[in-house]
Amino acid sequence: MSRTRILKLLVAFAGLAALLAIGLADLMLVEHDDWLERSYRNRWAFRDVPTRRGSILDRNGVVLSADEPGFDLELHYREFRRAHAVGLAVHGANLLQEAHGLRSTFRFDAPAGFEPAMRLLLDLPVRWFGDQVDDVARKLGAERRVARDSVRDVRFYVCALLEELSDGVTAPDFHVAIRRSLRSGKSGTVRQMAVATCAAIAARGHDACAFEPERFRSRVAELQDCADRLGDLDPAPDSKCDLFDFLEQRRRAWLEWDAFCELAEVEQFALRDAEFCAFVETRGFELSDWRQFAALDARHRETLIAEFEALDETARSALPRRFAVAPWNEDVPRAVRRRMPYDTAMWLRLLRDRHPGFRLRPAVRRVHGRLPGETDLGSLETALGTVTPLWQNDTGPELRNWTEGLASLGLEEF
Repeated sequence: MSRTRILKLLVAFAGLAALLAIGLADLMLVEHDDWLERSYRNRWAFRDVPTRRGSILDRNGVVLSADEPGFDLELHYREFRRAHAVGLAVHGANLLQEAHGLRSTFRFDAPAGFEPAMRLLLDLPVRWFGDQVDDVARKLGAERRVARDSVRDVRFYVCALLEELSDGVTAPDFHVAIRRSLRSGKSGTVRQMAVATCAAIAARGHDACAFEPERFRSRVAELQDCADRLGDLDPAPDSKCDLFDFLEQRRRAWLEWDAFCELAEVEQFALRDAEFCAFVETRGFELSDWRQFAALDARHRETLIAEFEALDETARSALPRRFAVAPWNEDVPRAVRRRMPYDTAMWLRLLRDRHPGFRLRPAVRRVHGRLPGETDLGSLETALGTVTPLWQNDTGPELRNWTEGLASLGLEEF
């Protein structure tokens, strides 16, 4: 009897040892690269460090060219539209209008519409999130799944906006509050639900909980102040001066990117290939935009992709490569203003917690001095050109034969 028990224990321990060995083998052999990368990520830190160059002085010590530290203001649009109060209000209100079959009317280049967009979301009945799926599907002429996704997106923007306008309450708390309101059958608006949720959480001992819609006005005022400060700076050739126009351009680019992502993955991959775009043109289609390809029926698109994949390498290489469709990706930061002065950058840095999506990146600007009666010294060639008249007038004898002595420095081959 004891032998039987011992054998059973040996078998059990052998099975556990085998399972442990299999797990260790999977960890060390199969998942080795993944864990190695995680280990390196704990040690790696990448940061852009601007290159600093030395100053160029003349013989009297006057600075002809030097580096001036500054900052670049960048916009991460995905973070802006999903975490900033203004971005949440505009996108959420437009989605709500589209869910009702209306045309979206809120824009970033019209700041007067920011507060109406916020009020439209706060005055929305809570029961709209529960019993309006079929109604949205009927108005949009879409499937119930599409309507459910539309209602879910509106709920996300509403809850995220409530989190930005509240203290001590998160977006998941408001999600739970909406579900409870729907189950209990309570009527009321989103604003009333937010006030009741903050009051209930504060009653449990969280005194900091409060719903403050007035905070939205301060965010809009700070954005307007930022736009005015940027507009007062000297215009740069590669910088955007109007902040709200820049935000509106990003919103339109996001709409195009969102529509592009609705295409099938194989179609997105094909449109990113310059050879495929050239192949479509050889079939009699003038493809200057991806929407022209998307306007074709699904069967025609599948036929074009199948014909292109059937081509050999020689036939593909003979196609003219003119362009490829490259829609904008919202995860890629875009520069709003380059080479900002220190005082403006520090003012924005103080507001970065209240304005998610805006980032400051250290940068260096090359500034050039000025000689009396001459233009800015933009390059060494320009600097040499400014002293050429001195040779002709014999006012600078020390510069007359300035190239002599280079051979003694070992520079004769240059």
